Amino acid sequence: MKNNVQSKIINKIAVVCIIILLSPDHLLARDYMKPKGGKPQAILVMLRSESNKIKYFTDRKDSTRLNWALDDAANVAQATVNDFNKNFDFCPVYFFIDTDLHYVKEKQFKNVVFACSEFKDRKFIEKFNYQNYWIIFYGKPETMYKVRAHAKHCNAADSKDQASKYDIRTTSLFQTEIAEPWGEGLIINDWRFDQIGYLCQKVVKGGPLKSYIAYRSDHFDIEYVNFAQRLNWRLSGQM
Repeated sequence: MKNNVQSKIINKIAVVCIIILLSPDHLLARDYMKPKGGKPQAILVMLRSESNKIKYFTDRKDSTRLNWALDDAANVAQATVNDFNKNFDFCPVYFFIDTDLHYVKEKQFKNVVFACSEFKDRKFIEKFNYQNYWIIFYGKPETMYKVRAHAKHCNAADSKDQASKYDIRTTSLFQTEIAEPWGEGLIINDWRFDQIGYLCQKVVKGGPLKSYIAYRSDHFDIEYVNFAQRLNWRLSGQM
């Protein structure tokens, strides 16, 4: 009797899971890349300085948390540098600090953009002779796409509202729609700093994350998860 009850409960749970998975409203996060000008000749990776946290703790003379923030910023930057130096070879990679973003937007690269193997040993470039470059950073996107599972096409032409909602890559199995960001990932922007892509974390894991190419703070919401190899794979393929 007890086994029968347990079996019925398990079967009901399985049915509910199947219904959710097959539901038209079941939404899953997905990567997307929509480059406007083709693949990049070079990429600029923006490193987060955590300047706001550092200023906050400096102003309050909180030396303990200030040191934590300084260490985290340095460790995240080094993990990012390690990841791209080790796992990305599609095109040249350069770095800059987020507090210098306004210079990059104005194409003032001298003494701003650098190459390095060790974050503390930066070699600033004199010239940056690339026209089509991407600006990349780890963080939360302004926009993202969700994928809506379907067995049939949606006739987006039925209404202007619906037509503006769906992406042109609709297939018989999937539709994509713009949705609110749900997590951090690798944000891809063109040289105008318009977002053209987002590589999201497929599985969000908590707890410690410290390796040669990834880092998560023990104290703050500061992290870098390695994405360079996935970006390299996407660019080397058909995106």
